[in-house]
Amino acid sequence: MNKFDLRRWAVRDGKWKLQLERNGKTPELYNLEIDPTESRNVASRHPETVQRLEQAFQEWKKDVYSDCPYDLNDIIVRLKTAGIIPAQ
Repeated sequence: MNKFDLRRWAVRDGKWKLQLERNGKTPELYNLEIDPTESRNVASRHPETVQRLEQAFQEWKKDVYSDCPYDLNDIIVRLKTAGIIPAQ
């Protein structure tokens, strides 16, 4: 697992928005059609949608980063060390 996997991410498909933090928190799924303020997490009622959207994200991530010749975590560390991006 790399640091990218620990970050928060979101996937949107039509009315559905899935948010997940890779730090042990449970996924958050919102039906934006009826809950545009994202106040009601319905992940427990739609596990198949959570699984489908999480899989879509994993496939996207693999596709985007599969041919990257650089270690993205190393680049982030270097940018923080150089003061280009804030160290958190």
